[in-house]
Amino acid sequence: MTPVVSASALPTTHATSAGRPADDLVALLQPGWTHDVPLARVRTCGTLTVEVLQDLHADPGGHLQAVYAPPTAELFHIKGMTTALLLLALLASQPGCFAAKDFLTQTLPHLRRVSILNEEDDLEEDASLSRLDNVVSLLRKLLCPPRLLALPEAHALRKRLVQFVRATPESGPGYRLATFPLLWLDVEAMERSVAHARQLEEQGEDGLEAWQAAYQIGMRGPFLAHEPYSEWADWRRGSAVAARCELGRWDERQRSRRAPAARILAGPPHQ
Repeated sequence: MTPVVSASALPTTHATSAGRPADDLVALLQPGWTHDVPLARVRTCGTLTVEVLQDLHADPGGHLQAVYAPPTAELFHIKGMTTALLLLALLASQPGCFAAKDFLTQTLPHLRRVSILNEEDDLEEDASLSRLDNVVSLLRKLLCPPRLLALPEAHALRKRLVQFVRATPESGPGYRLATFPLLWLDVEAMERSVAHARQLEEQGEDGLEAWQAAYQIGMRGPFLAHEPYSEWADWRRGSAVAARCELGRWDERQRSRRAPAARILAGPPHQ
């Protein structure tokens, strides 16, 4: 799995916030950090794409611009990084971006082979989980912006990008992919924009901007197009399909509204 990555600039006002981050996270970020700026962006509509924050600068109008670019090419040559990218896709596909260790160990190809070969050896099973931890470490490295590596809090921030979650009565221990403001996930942003657009229209307000924001995401393609038959992606794929269907209906409504206006502008037919 090779992500397609490209440099881009994004106004901070385009990021969809889920509220102010927790105080413990604020303490890890640089003083004066703009909380509308995610450290990494992950796109799953179409081909899996990863971008990390490179710089922040003000445009001539005084608006803060966040510049994103792919992680350094050297990172993709590290042994195990392909598995780390698959781990990213797995986490992005699950409810709440959380997956239990047992599920990940059985699903990631290399770890599954180790588990099957040593399924009766407790010591070897522990070793396989340790290798999962190593894959998680690679994913954290991939998602962390280079400009933050010199900070004393860099290690803690990396752990927040892919967070270890202790066992609960409902689930065993596992890992959770960060949410905004640390990480922007396109499919979640698309679903939020669609829901916001519906809400605005139900209130009799204009939802055009929210629909357009969602459309710009969804037009890139179906969720994880390179994994069309992977059962582990079914939950997120279903919600993404529902959102894309709503976008399709919105686009049809837009076309039907433009058609009468186009006929009026064209004037009466020539006799």
